[in-house]
Amino acid sequence: MNQKLQQLLDSIQQSAHLSDDERDPLIKKIKEIDKEIEITAFKLDRTKKVKRTTAILLEETIEELEQKRKAVEVKNRELEMETALEKVRSVAMAMRKPDDLLNICKILFEQLHTLGFSECRNTMINIHHDDSDYLLNYDYAIVTGKTITNIPYSFHPVVARQMQVTRDVPDAFYDFSLTGEALKEFRELRKKNGEQDDPKLEITNALHYYFYSIGTGSIGISTYS
Repeated sequence: MNQKLQQLLDSIQQSAHLSDDERDPLIKKIKEIDKEIEITAFKLDRTKKVKRTTAILLEETIEELEQKRKAVEVKNRELEMETALEKVRSVAMAMRKPDDLLNICKILFEQLHTLGFSECRNTMINIHHDDSDYLLNYDYAIVTGKTITNIPYSFHPVVARQMQVTRDVPDAFYDFSLTGEALKEFRELRKKNGEQDDPKLEITNALHYYFYSIGTGSIGISTYS
């Protein structure tokens, strides 16, 4: 029984001023009130438990939904990449002559931008010509369009290093960055080699290259960041 009600009940039961007819209804009422308090306390406790359980279930549901959302995002991204790859494959399968490599560079560039590579400068396929010590560079960029350029192996130390790495291992990966004086020197060498002007290249602070070996050459991209 509620402590205060118990005290009140004890006082009534011990009172010498109350007759049995007066005392009994009071005792009955006090017990009824105590019962109501017990029921209310029980309901309140049950409500708290339901709230706690609901909160836990809700938290678990939110976490599960978040995991599912992330899984859907990953799946969608995979589908986007597979779609992009399929478009590149389609162009590659339609290749009939060496200059068609330019079409592969173009579709590769377009699909990379579709996938979010907004800082991609160009896409390229380099074919090695060891008998003449140069590589034939098939290139596509928005500014310059499709271009084919002879680049001597001795053009720049990074080119020589790239040649060494991608020739020695058929599936090699090689990346490098140009900044500061190295980038300035690279710009000048491009001009001397007769390559088309690229206004953004003139103002960028860095240029990053990524190449994969394809055995007889390499396929790669360059980015501004």
